[in-house]
Amino acid sequence: MLEIGEKAVPYEIATSLETALELAKRVGYQVNAHPRLSLGGHRSGFADDHKKLIDFVTSVSAHSSKLELIIDKSHNGWKKIAYEVVRDQYDNCIVVCSMENIDPLSLRTGESIVVAPSQTLSSDEYNLLRSVSIKVVRYLCIVGTCNVQFALNPLCIEYYIIKVTSGLSCSSTFVSKATGYPLGYITAKLALGMSLVTLKNSITNQTCAWFEPSLYYVTIKVPKLEIKNFIRGSDGSEISIKSTSEIISIGKSFEEAFQQALRMIHEDVTGFDPFPRTVTDDELITPTDKRVFALATALRQGYTIERLFELTKINRWFLHKFSSIIQFIINHSDASTIKDRSLLLEAKRLGFSDKQIAMYCSSSEPEVRASREGFDIRPFVKQIDTVPAEWPVHMNYLYLTYHGDNNDVQPITIEATSIFVFGPVFYRINKMSSIDEDFRLITILDLISDLQRQSFILDNDTQRQIVQIILKLLNNTNEEVQNQAIKCLSLLVYKIKEEQIRIICQTLCSNCTNVSTVTKQLRYISNFGLKAVIESLITNGLDSKAHILKEIMNYFINDILNEELERATDLNIIIFMLTKTIKNKNIYCEFHQKLKEIILKLLYSNKKNINALCNILSNNIPCYSKFSCDCGDLEEKNENVTQRLPDPLLFDSTTTPAT
Repeated sequence: MLEIGEKAVPYEIATSLETALELAKRVGYQVNAHPRLSLGGHRSGFADDHKKLIDFVTSVSAHSSKLELIIDKSHNGWKKIAYEVVRDQYDNCIVVCSMENIDPLSLRTGESIVVAPSQTLSSDEYNLLRSVSIKVVRYLCIVGTCNVQFALNPLCIEYYIIKVTSGLSCSSTFVSKATGYPLGYITAKLALGMSLVTLKNSITNQTCAWFEPSLYYVTIKVPKLEIKNFIRGSDGSEISIKSTSEIISIGKSFEEAFQQALRMIHEDVTGFDPFPRTVTDDELITPTDKRVFALATALRQGYTIERLFELTKINRWFLHKFSSIIQFIINHSDASTIKDRSLLLEAKRLGFSDKQIAMYCSSSEPEVRASREGFDIRPFVKQIDTVPAEWPVHMNYLYLTYHGDNNDVQPITIEATSIFVFGPVFYRINKMSSIDEDFRLITILDLISDLQRQSFILDNDTQRQIVQIILKLLNNTNEEVQNQAIKCLSLLVYKIKEEQIRIICQTLCSNCTNVSTVTKQLRYISNFGLKAVIESLITNGLDSKAHILKEIMNYFINDILNEELERATDLNIIIFMLTKTIKNKNIYCEFHQKLKEIILKLLYSNKKNINALCNILSNNIPCYSKFSCDCGDLEEKNENVTQRLPDPLLFDSTTTPAT
């Protein structure tokens, strides 16, 4: 960085306790210390004095055969700012988004609440760091996306480059969702040598990808810290990875997006709510997964903005936003709030949920909702538009807000129109794994009811999870659960992608023919399941799914030809498929020769099945004269070959043999 005139945080490497103490004394406390090779900041920390550094080095030494510690000057309390930059091999560069951590520099981004775009930077600060981030990426000749992180002094324009991450990272995921800019897709294309100028902007589908999104909304990412899942884990977030997932929310105002994000952390959290007890200064100084609620409590207790800034070093802008939420709670915690339209609208714009308002106004959630709807206070549907008023937006990426007076996209009331329903499905996936048989059955019935709705659509990951669980339920000991699982599979065919349909068919085919490892009951239920899936594939559109039906037919034909003994299940499925789809000559033209081989091979072993097979083929495909002649030749060998045998045992109760 020195070669381009930029400042990076100076550091030195210590290989022993003595070296570490000497370097810390030279740099000056407080210092950062972390192993040279660490994943996600593992075993990283701070040392305020000589004693704490000794304890830290001793702890790291106990878990490493070779001690290599990076010691650098700590800039705790400084702002942590990041820029996501994209560059192609032709040196075209854009800044997709800027991000700002609410917590000061002491915390790793993964454990801090992050806001996009940055909220507290002045115009000079923003443009300075933007220019530096582009300068760094060009100097390093990075192609694709890159995340550049800065430590910024809140008192003056002084900064250090603290980290440069090339390629996709956790921050890239957040930026993609915050802006709608497909960083993964763009990075892959740039790696193939394409230019930002030639790639299309996915938001407009008209302009090129060489544009910088403009965010007229606020996106907030909140880490979900499950400290209890870590052995010997303390409540302190420190700077190592402890978050297990992240929550992202979008709103027109910071308060709205912030409270919405907090509600998604846990089902018991209703928003930025104070504890019912008092808090101490230590709870505010130490960053934990509960400090944000300690801040709410402190504001309600009467802590001033200046006092909280001294304790937490959180920027005053954020503290004022927190204070506005708590002040509304203090001033309007009575029943009259839900009777006043302006107060109710203000509450919704501050991010309060109906349940939260009811809690503070000694009312009930249905009463608050009824009052709100009586005042015609409803959220507006807004579209992620990063090129406002310049080009029409074609990307269906939406969010709800109470800030506004019109919808960007008009709600559709027609039931036949598909919408994305995802909330209850994730809940039911877990329920279907319950050890309680009745609970499992009820959940499957609920899912069947949802699958029958035209407006019910599943995303890719949910499709995969549901398919896995339903296939597993076929092996259940409860016959009713098995029957409902089969019905689920037949309905899923209309809702899932071809990849998942193939997984279902392959699993069922394998279960039907695997005599050695699959139980007789599972083979039996898989037989019915496969027939139900085939029926749905045919109903869904034979031409579009013909290749899958061909794969199923080929599987069973080859299984018969490769086995010494005849498999009644194989032949039964083949006859079923022929009965259902024989009129479509394109599907079975390529199987005529193999079907003839099956008839010749099994001529005297299973007369009923073979006769039914010949009967269907010879009577439904008269245009294939050669095959009809072959059937005539067989008639000389066995007088019963073409005899009509509409045996109901060979078919489902709903199936009529071809005549």
